[in-house]
Amino acid sequence: MNPTVKQALHFFALVEQKDVSEEQLQALYQSGLVSDLLDANASEINRDEFRRVCGLKPFVPELKIWKTIKLGLHKSPDEYRTALKAAGYRIGDYANQVLDKISVAKTETEVDLTRMGMAN
Repeated sequence: MNPTVKQALHFFALVEQKDVSEEQLQALYQSGLVSDLLDANASEINRDEFRRVCGLKPFVPELKIWKTIKLGLHKSPDEYRTALKAAGYRIGDYANQVLDKISVAKTETEVDLTRMGMAN
């Protein structure tokens, strides 16, 4: 696969996000580490082991709550149809077919939807 401009821009965005200095970037290039990583088969690299060898903390994904939703407000697909229509939404044929196939939560519960970011 040929690298794309989008991939190159993503690399530069990571460098900027991490606030890598010109000296740090030059040292990475001169050390050959960047070249070694480009030669590696990324699917065979254990990221936690790599970070340990480099003296870095293990990668820990940080789950940031994007939105909290409440499930179980309506007890049947027909109640969802009624609520959607009351809110001004039109339900098409395909959406009606989907509503006929869903299972609804029997009790009210809140669910956090998240976006994954990097903690370290």
